[in-house]
Amino acid sequence: MTNRADPTTEVFPDKSGPVIRNGADSERELVNLTWGMPLPPFVTKGKPDYGVTNVRNVDSPHWRRRLAPQYRCIVPWTAFCEYEDTKPKKTAR
Repeated sequence: MTNRADPTTEVFPDKSGPVIRNGADSERELVNLTWGMPLPPFVTKGKPDYGVTNVRNVDSPHWRRRLAPQYRCIVPWTAFCEYEDTKPKKTAR
């Protein structure tokens, strides 16, 4: 299934990217998934949920259930980028 990923694709929050996970039959599979975890409902307040990309409080009941093995995956990558909050537009560093 390696022909399904484009290693030259840049992946951004709320966009699809290649992920290796255990499928329903417990075999590893390569799929494209949206980067991000769903936010708690009290945060979105009925607005669209664009997810969060960095989970820092794993003690929160909302995130704790997502730590189970069935939610784990491997994200193949060759580089990582954070953005600086520069004006008028954020810039990659």
